Order: sequence, then C-alpha cells, then structure tokens
Amino acid sequence: MKAIYSIILVCFLVVVVTTVSAENKGNRDIRKYQAELKLTPQQMQQLNTIYNNQQARKTLQAPVGNFEQKAIQNRAENKEARQAVFNVLTKEQKKQYRSMMGVQRNKKTTK
Repeated sequence: MKAIYSIILVCFLVVVVTTVSAENKGNRDIRKYQAELKLTPQQMQQLNTIYNNQQARKTLQAPVGNFEQKAIQNRAENKEARQAVFNVLTKEQKKQYRSMMGVQRNKKTTK
C-alpha cells in the first residue's frame, strides 16, 4: 500500500514540477521580449493573456493518440498564438520579432 502512495506522490510531483517549469519558461520568454521589443505595459498584459490561454488549452486538451494528428494540432495552435502576438505588436516590433525568431516574411500571409 505504501508503494502505491509513493508512486502516486512521485507522479503528482512530476506533474507539478513540469507545469511550474513550463510556466517559468514562458515568463522568461515574455520578459526577454519585453526588453528586446520595448513592449508597453498594455502589450505585456496582452502577451501574458495569450500565453496563459495557450497553456490552459494545452493542459485541458484530451490526449491525441495519433502522433501525426497531435503535430498538426500543435502547429495550428502555435500559428494561432503567433498571429495573436503579431496583432499586439507595432510594425517595428513585428520586424524585430521576426528577426529574433529567424522568420522570413511571407508577403502573401503577413500584414
């Protein structure tokens, strides 16, 4: 019986540590963007909301059994989040963000 409780405790701790470390990584990324892109407090709040919503969706999603479906789903979610970030940034910040991310501008899809 003790072994079962120990296993449950270890699993719980792994989930908590993973969640906290992912959240801290996101906060570090946003702080990096704040410094390099010179984000306003309003932009920071909007980016935090975007990031938190994306994280909440990932934790609430039902597991997808097929790896290919999961990859497609992740790409779609990441594209949606990037578009939301672009909607928050000014024209100059978008240029700098693209260069930070190593993204080539596609004139057909980007405003």
